[in-house]
Amino acid sequence: MPVFNCFNLKTRCQLALTQKEQELQLLANGWCPDLVYQRGVATWLTEGLSIEEAQLTLQLDLRRLGRCPTESQWLDIACRQERLQGDIDQWLVQGLRFLSDRIGDGDIQVMENELLMLEEDQIDEMVDEFRLFKPEKMVLPMPSTLGPAKCAELGAAHLIQHELALLEGQANDALHNIEVHLADKAIIFRTTIRMAKSQAMSTRAWAQVHSVDRVVSINASIYSKCWTQLANLGADNELLERYCPLLKEHLKVSTAIADPNSRGQRNNTLTWFWSMDVEGDSCNSDWLNEFYCVHWLLAKALKERWQEEHLLVQHEMNWTCDFFMYKAEEWIQLGTVMEDKVGHLAYAVWQCKMYQCLCQDAMDSFNKARDPANRRAIFAEAE
Repeated sequence: MPVFNCFNLKTRCQLALTQKEQELQLLANGWCPDLVYQRGVATWLTEGLSIEEAQLTLQLDLRRLGRCPTESQWLDIACRQERLQGDIDQWLVQGLRFLSDRIGDGDIQVMENELLMLEEDQIDEMVDEFRLFKPEKMVLPMPSTLGPAKCAELGAAHLIQHELALLEGQANDALHNIEVHLADKAIIFRTTIRMAKSQAMSTRAWAQVHSVDRVVSINASIYSKCWTQLANLGADNELLERYCPLLKEHLKVSTAIADPNSRGQRNNTLTWFWSMDVEGDSCNSDWLNEFYCVHWLLAKALKERWQEEHLLVQHEMNWTCDFFMYKAEEWIQLGTVMEDKVGHLAYAVWQCKMYQCLCQDAMDSFNKARDPANRRAIFAEAE
């Protein structure tokens, strides 16, 4: 049995629930006799989150069209915008049940979500100054966009906890998709791109990479939206610390799976979200399981190297003090040989005293470094 089967490949303090699991729990609670007013809330909020995902996907696809799209591409975008606007209108009508008839008050806002696009997937934004119909940039009146104060004014404060749970599930789903596709990208580099022997095979392989980049960009943008909305809803610090902000640097694919023995990656570690167990992904995907196994072995080797280094440093501290004492004793012996020569004896005594002082200073510094309280203070100053 492989050594890594004896250990958990991830730090699983608690299994991360998906959006569907969160919705099922909310639906089960909504049928309690005392919570009749909550029936249908989970489904309505879930549909709103799905519309926001469609908006982000459409924005990314518009960005990828570039400055000179074809008529077929324009037509496809127009049809998608028409369907999206229909879904928004239907969702707003259903929302009257939960947010009263003031749901449409005010002008239409413009959504300013940051789109996380991989460098390989970035294309100049399409010129859209003449497009007045932009359903992909409408802000839906969700509790996260209205704010806790406005929700309380509308008598919909109970929606906040529902959306918090659904946003957590949506963030878990997005992270799961990012993990799976980044692992797939690493496998594509290993099994397809590196093995391509012709221009045609290389072109098809890079087309697969660009397809994966598109999915990663979509899910990264969805996660960034979720994190912003969690902060707007006043999520607790524990939740915000668990779900950290996602940066482009976090979306880099690891080359360890392609060439585990390559140079320059001995100290590389995975990004924070790889330690989260979402949907039991390491058990559902053979490629992802191999990805975790390789990086678990790398992390194990890194841990053992630092343990060895920690042991060696302690021995080197003792060796340094022993060397200074040896030199001091050596000069004492030389001084006894030169007792009849006052100048030589004085020099030997001076050298002996110097090495004794060096030994004492080294022992004081090493004892201070060994003290856990002092180590914490040193680390705090370094940060």
